[in-house]
Amino acid sequence: MGWFRRRPKKHTFLDALIGAKTRVEKDCLKFEQGLHIDGFVGVDIAGTGNSETSLSISEDGEVAGNVQADTVWVAGTVRGNIIAKRHVELLSTARVSGRIEYQTMEQADGAIVQGSTRKTS
Repeated sequence: MGWFRRRPKKHTFLDALIGAKTRVEKDCLKFEQGLHIDGFVGVDIAGTGNSETSLSISEDGEVAGNVQADTVWVAGTVRGNIIAKRHVELLSTARVSGRIEYQTMEQADGAIVQGSTRKTS
């Protein structure tokens, strides 16, 4: 009788999701619309497509590569250049080693930039 008893299922938790319009290529992660980073990414990141793109990097997030999007929010670490076609915001925990290009920029007290910043038109 005990042969056909159901075993309890182990729950698998989702930790990562690659969206339908997201591409991970040899040296670049390309996305449309929005992307949020909580972990480590060791390649360039680029927002693509015809829609507005936004990239957010959490306090636990780290990117070792260049990033490009219309809007970029950084609370974590970026070791590479940031090209924000519109706006970049550096929160107090942000650490950036590289060049930052932007139309508008906000930098909270405590954010560290080791590199240059350049306002574009």
